[in-house]
Amino acid sequence: MKVDAVSLEILLSRLTALMDEAAASLTQASFSTVVRDAHDYALILMSPKGEVIAENSYGLVAFVTTMPAVMKNLLKQFPAESWSPDDAVITNDPWLGVGHVLDLAMATPIFYKNSLVAFQGSIVHVPDIGGVVWSADSRDVFEEGILIPPLKAFRQGQPDETLFRLLEANNRLPDQFMGDLYARLAAAETCRTGLLEILEDEGIDDLAQACSAMFELSEATMRRAISACEDGVYRAQVEMDGVNSPLTIAVTIQIEGSEISVDFSGTSAQVPAAINVCPIETQALAMYPLKCALDPESPRTEGSYRPISVTAPKGTLLNPTFPAAMNARQITSHYVNAAIFKALAPVIPDRVIAHSGSPHMQVVFSGETEQGAPFTALIFDHPGMGARPTQDGLTATHFPGNVATNSVEIIEATTPLQIVRRDIAGDSGGAGRYRGGCGLDIAIQVATDTPVVASVLGDRITHPAEGLFGGLAGAPAAISVNGVPAPTKSRMIVQPGDVVEYREAGGGGYGPPTERSREMLLSDLRNGYVSPGSAIRYYVLSEDDVQGIIQVQGRGE
Repeated sequence: MKVDAVSLEILLSRLTALMDEAAASLTQASFSTVVRDAHDYALILMSPKGEVIAENSYGLVAFVTTMPAVMKNLLKQFPAESWSPDDAVITNDPWLGVGHVLDLAMATPIFYKNSLVAFQGSIVHVPDIGGVVWSADSRDVFEEGILIPPLKAFRQGQPDETLFRLLEANNRLPDQFMGDLYARLAAAETCRTGLLEILEDEGIDDLAQACSAMFELSEATMRRAISACEDGVYRAQVEMDGVNSPLTIAVTIQIEGSEISVDFSGTSAQVPAAINVCPIETQALAMYPLKCALDPESPRTEGSYRPISVTAPKGTLLNPTFPAAMNARQITSHYVNAAIFKALAPVIPDRVIAHSGSPHMQVVFSGETEQGAPFTALIFDHPGMGARPTQDGLTATHFPGNVATNSVEIIEATTPLQIVRRDIAGDSGGAGRYRGGCGLDIAIQVATDTPVVASVLGDRITHPAEGLFGGLAGAPAAISVNGVPAPTKSRMIVQPGDVVEYREAGGGGYGPPTERSREMLLSDLRNGYVSPGSAIRYYVLSEDDVQGIIQVQGRGE
């Protein structure tokens, strides 16, 4: 194979398509809705050193850049020479990089002509792992579920039955857990056979040479993008609701030549609640927005991240000490991009977005069906994305995550829950020249004869998404039970017939609202994104002007 840009692009396109095919295998064979419907996973092809080569197109952001770190840690315990065909190593240790105990990493080797040429890795959110139900109020990692150190779950294709009996005994949904685990083996086999076919087709005996060239090209592209920015030190901080009192994410970004460093000194200390973030995920959630802003077009390979360094002081929210609780770590980690974009706004204003309504309001229902079977329902709905320099923020679009929204029909068919309402929350996007994306408005009724537990993992009740350059903040999130406000980081008993209602936060606006065009306001009013009252209040339109727009809308013009 020629090692040139065109040949490498063709190879990478084939590898990405292969990872998408493996992801399809995982989805089709999975047992849980969190995999099948929400797509809460990522599949990554890595070098024998744990360097990312390719990923599935829909891979979850946090997983894509954490799996290589997990792989490097696995190789410390299981050196490359100790792997055999059809081995599979699993772990959910947050300090090794997976994020929290509900994210299970798996790695399998790929051999070609008797040589180890790659690893296929995946991180998947499991439906249950024992401990407390997925929640934000656990106080240490031991409450959150069974902690699995790096272990060979399969040796040359043979399962470790003792390990599996232990995992099944500590799981409320063992069939779904084990079904998803074997579905990942199917995905790994799809990846293995496909990679061998590609190597044969392309005449590649040494994949390492091609990977090295890919990494060098990606690194050079990122370095050029960093070099185009003005050298300097840029600082910002954002506040989150926190636990009992606000918490701060502080960041200092230094651009020097072709390198960029991100330091989170000044961030609040870790807390005795499940919103701490392991340092590897902090690194991942810092690198992703930088990639989006500086070099969005080139492939995301190992080389893209070499010019970036990320640090956070020990004992803080973004680098806690063991055994800190992390079950709801997304509540904190999804503020990281907002702090980074805020810091970089003065230097690259045309390449950052206003703050998004992330984190989303996660509600997990658990209990028993009318037949007495246990159920756990992870409901994924989405806030609004922050407005962009040239476009509105996307509605009901999570940033930086990309978990899919559950199907209403599947939720109602598989759980004793009824979705009373799922609609766009009008007026939730922050006003601006470009409007922030709107969040969703959801109402769920408990349709069982027995109480269920509703675990709430949310934020942005008192700290809505900020706007940029004169754009206004998005609407805050909200949650209530039967109209009574409910806490956002707790577990509560919900009685039969009760209705849980919540609104996802809207994204911040970009630019002064007075600069928004009449045509865009007409579209907003037509689609229910902005009400007539808000058009008058925020966009400084007269009532006659708004009525004129409504009349035009009524005539279909």
